[in-house]
Amino acid sequence: MTNTAQSEWSENDLAKWLLTALECHVPAKQIQLNLLSKFGLTEEEALIAEESACDGILLAISGVKRNMPNAETNPIGHAVFTLVWDTFNQNSFFDKRHSPNRKWLDWKKQQTYRSSDSKQ
Repeated sequence: MTNTAQSEWSENDLAKWLLTALECHVPAKQIQLNLLSKFGLTEEEALIAEESACDGILLAISGVKRNMPNAETNPIGHAVFTLVWDTFNQNSFFDKRHSPNRKWLDWKKQQTYRSSDSKQ
């Protein structure tokens, strides 16, 4: 983020907002408009932020912590991954994998349908 909105909003604030919007299936166009007006991002920054958030969710759904995006190169993806990861349950004391909640698996399914619809 290169403008004054950066001083008003942290990457974690942006990640939380994006996560809530994505979780509620807010249309991509509305997300983009809000990122432009509320956070003062450019169109390119808004697209990157939304893609990073989606990637963070998908990487967390894998259940493998080492898939966490790098905090320096992808702060939004890293923050979203962490927020989603913190909602998971560890399978057992001996098994370090984590299982996503049903809402994230449903979100992933919704994204699959959404992306296939947009290609038509």
